[in-house]
Parts: sequence; C-alpha cells; structure tokens
Amino acid sequence: DPNFDPFRDLTPIAAATRVDSLLVVSAASGISNFKQFVALLQDKSRNKAYGTQGAGTPGHIMNAWVATRANAANTVAVHYKGATNSEADFLSGQITYRFDTVTTLRRLGGKINCLASLTEKRLPDAPDCPTFGEVGMPLDIDWTLWNSVQAPARLPRPVLDRLYGVLSKILVDAEFGKELGKFGIAPMTGFTPEKTRALQEQQMKEWGDAVKRMGITGAE
Repeated sequence: DPNFDPFRDLTPIAAATRVDSLLVVSAASGISNFKQFVALLQDKSRNKAYGTQGAGTPGHIMNAWVATRANAANTVAVHYKGATNSEADFLSGQITYRFDTVTTLRRLGGKINCLASLTEKRLPDAPDCPTFGEVGMPLDIDWTLWNSVQAPARLPRPVLDRLYGVLSKILVDAEFGKELGKFGIAPMTGFTPEKTRALQEQQMKEWGDAVKRMGITGAE
C-alpha cells in the first residue's frame, strides 16, 4: 500500500524516459531459443524458478505473464531485494529465467542468452534477440517501463507549463540522450502533462487487469 493515490495526489509534468525488458536465461542452461524455453516450462517433471526484484514488482508480473501464456507447470517465483542480488543464483542455474535490460546483456556478454524482447521491434543493442511477436507470443499489453517527472497535486498551471517547457528541451538534447543510452535508457518526447496522465491511466488499467487475471497479490 503506497499510502497515496497517484491520480489524486500528484500532477504529471512529463513521461521522461523508458527502459525495455528482455527475457534472458543463463548460457549455462543450454537454452538458446524460445522454443526450447517453452518446452522446459511445460515439462511437468522439472521444477522451474524465476527471479524477481520483489513481490508485485514489474519483473514479477512479467515473469508470471510468460509462465501463464506458455502454460507452464511447476514454476515458482523467487523474490530478491534487487536485481543484482539474484545474479549469482541466476548465472549458476538456480534461477531458470528472469527479465533484464540491455545494460545487463552488454555487461554479462556470453554468460546469458536473450530469448525475446518485450518490444514491438528488435532493439538496436540486441539485434539477434527476437521480439515476443516473432517467437509466437504477441504482446497483449504494453510492457514498457517508463519514468515520469511528477509534482504535488494542484500545481498552478503557469508553473506546470514552465517546468514542462524546460524538461521537454532537456529530453530532446542529443548529449542527454547519448548519456541515457549508456544505461540502456531512452528519452521519451512529446508527452505533455495531459498525454502523461492518459498513459498513466491506460497502463494502470492494463497492468491492473493483468495482475487480477493472473491472480498476483504481491504476497507470493
């Protein structure tokens, strides 16, 4: 319970950056493509674990989504305090799969295999990694992880317009975009306060429906 209502208690200024997620397995697992991965998930004779950054986090929901769509059997969520804390278990094979970012793919190199990306098109930094659509599991919701800049509720309109004006100039700056790219982050442009609010409402509904559909409570 965050003890606040994002629609009631905050004023969106702009959606600012996005991070794309990739489904990855340890290279030591011997899994090199999505078809092999689905076969493993459906194998009732083997237990499978997926790593998350905590119960109810995006990684938890994404992993559960894949398990549900693949008709997986005997899968269990293993919740860590952060992505880095699960890395040793993941690379050793104790964790079967997880979602990660381009920066981790760069850093770990040949130690992990990318099976699919939660994007509409292949990512420039991972050209050999197909999209979920390409491997036969079309996305039914927008899984983009995005960050926004918010202010307290009832922010005066002149102040809001000024903040958005400054922020929008920063987001189109080429050097700023280049720096973000080092961390696998991309700037989002053109998201006015109104468009940011609409994006919030859309994803709150889509993700909320997905959570209810999969029976995720945050207590798993």
